[in-house]
Amino acid sequence: MAEEDTTTQEIAAVLPDAGETAEAIAKKMRGSGRRTRMPPPLPPSARTFIPVDEAAGWFVSDLMEVSGFVRPNMRHRSGYSHYRPILTKPDPWYFAGLVALEASKIIDLFPQAKADAILREVLEHADAAGARHEVRVSSVVLGVMGRLGMGQLLLHGKVPDFLIAKVMRMLLGSAKNAARLVPTKDAHEQVTSALKIGHPVWWKMFVRRFDVRLRDDEPPRPKLIPVKPIDGEDII
Repeated sequence: MAEEDTTTQEIAAVLPDAGETAEAIAKKMRGSGRRTRMPPPLPPSARTFIPVDEAAGWFVSDLMEVSGFVRPNMRHRSGYSHYRPILTKPDPWYFAGLVALEASKIIDLFPQAKADAILREVLEHADAAGARHEVRVSSVVLGVMGRLGMGQLLLHGKVPDFLIAKVMRMLLGSAKNAARLVPTKDAHEQVTSALKIGHPVWWKMFVRRFDVRLRDDEPPRPKLIPVKPIDGEDII
């Protein structure tokens, strides 16, 4: 109980001051030197449908690019690299921490069935990417996201976006406490470095212009506009 009270006090210490504007909070949390203004969202009817495996592959490729795994076919797939600094040396543990941070918004932005499908596909793609470096990314992601759920319980509600990374780092703890998830001190430093870059933005940008279609979903149909019949004529 005492440990939970201490964690609650630590989280409360990073809450915004009374009267502080949202713009001031965002500026303080995101740092400087990166372009962070998002494009305006499209109306739901105008968004493009993407199969879940393609959306997950796009997500993982963007995060691999920022984590230093840059290949020619990855470049400029989206504007995500404008929001994040790109590592000059690839690191699979940084990649795992970044996936945990960004994937935390999936359950907030999609219905449960669709969120579950997206998360499963993301973890499969991420594990395939991490297997070359003997890193099981899904274990780190699910472990860190599970601890974020503990933080939500301590705060008695949803963790605001600008505190997600902070709460994740607090509940991940030291390298010794997180040894079951992250086996070495260097790996722990890389995971926590990824959790210091700011609040998650990838899926928030995605849902402004795209939607995910599951394998068993019906293809989207064009919206039909009813035509008012002319007096005395039948419309077949």
